[in-house]
Amino acid sequence: MNLLSHLHLSEGLPAQAAAGNVLADYLRRAGVVLTETPPSFQKGVRLHRAIDTFTDTHPVVLEARTLVSPARRRLAGIVLDIAFDLFLTRHWERFCGAKRDRQAFIRESYGVLHAAAEPVSSQLAGYVRWMREVDLLGSYTGMDGLALAYQRVSRRSPVAAPLAGAEEEVARHHAAFEQAFLDFYPRLMETVADFLAEPARSGTARRHA
Repeated sequence: MNLLSHLHLSEGLPAQAAAGNVLADYLRRAGVVLTETPPSFQKGVRLHRAIDTFTDTHPVVLEARTLVSPARRRLAGIVLDIAFDLFLTRHWERFCGAKRDRQAFIRESYGVLHAAAEPVSSQLAGYVRWMREVDLLGSYTGMDGLALAYQRVSRRSPVAAPLAGAEEEVARHHAAFEQAFLDFYPRLMETVADFLAEPARSGTARRHA
């Protein structure tokens, strides 16, 4: 899953656990050694990894990945992860409630994430500042936002280069990808609830097929 989904799935967690969940993919780039971070941050990283494992192996997601064109098939997981943030934005009230304003939630979260990341790594805190400056979490509102997200990720390495223009995959299979999200996301939410209810658990979350 992508950033907005990880943030939403962190709601109600202590700030450092939420930061670990949202920022887990950036630890290596920031030179962060996980075992040297606070226990709450580590729990958030474990949650992030459980979410990704559940997502990457779920039949609904695997079926949706087969729709991605052969040129981008090896990157289909990233194509869907980013697209799912678009669908979470679109169906925010369904999953978050009408009283939880998305933009207000995101604005508040930037401050919470920055304060939690600062003691862990100045580089992670700097990344959160950049997220806030460009309103990264609020940018998944349409195809233009997706295009920019895919373009950014495509610049990270030569392997990721085919992601440039991947919004055309979403446009081509929009209905199928949206339905996959609607089928899958409630199951992911249940799995996260299970994971958080079992604090001693360090492996992947329980699977709801």
